Amino acid sequence: MNDILDKAKKILGKIDIDEKKYSALTIEAESTNEDFWKNQELATSKMKQLAKLQTDISDYELLSDLIKKQDEKGLKDLVKKLENLLYFQGSYDKGPARECTYGILKKNHGRLK
Repeated sequence: MNDILDKAKKILGKIDIDEKKYSALTIEAESTNEDFWKNQELATSKMKQLAKLQTDISDYELLSDLIKKQDEKGLKDLVKKLENLLYFQGSYDKGPARECTYGILKKNHGRLK
């Protein structure tokens, strides 16, 4: 249990949750502007970014709750998901190649073949 708890705490330490919340609120505020949807491509991109931020925020809040409850099963599942996301969050890790690599790792139980 200590190993998974330590991993979970390290993940929380790497995340700037306040920055993610601020970014989400900023996009939400922008989306209420009447000119927001005039550029459909940009608006769609911003809404995808907002959805990702909201998912991240929800995951990190859940992780914090699971740490407090010391829910080992919940922590194992969520830590595994978040570790993969953290490993692939660089500027070159967006899009199909990232998703393909993640799929390969998932299919091969975490081992590249």
